[in-house]
Amino acid sequence: MLEKTEHIINIDESWLNSQRFVRKVWRPTNSATSVTDKQINPRLSLILALHTDGRLWCALTQATTDSDVLTTFLRHLLRQLDREDPGWQ
Repeated sequence: MLEKTEHIINIDESWLNSQRFVRKVWRPTNSATSVTDKQINPRLSLILALHTDGRLWCALTQATTDSDVLTTFLRHLLRQLDREDPGWQ
């Protein structure tokens, strides 16, 4: 069990490059229903940080998440944590 003094921040990254819209319509037997995929270009990337106390920080970009993007997110997250709770480390 975690002590109240422990802080854990989980950071993860994901992306989205298409939306799927599924519509069902009445069709004759053996006919396909209408399914449409819409590509998102450029794709959306999401970086999320979740604290054990429920706080949440996120960034949404239209770039591939590489080490430069993640480093920038971490740098901004550290500044935000310092503003919210000095001495949080």
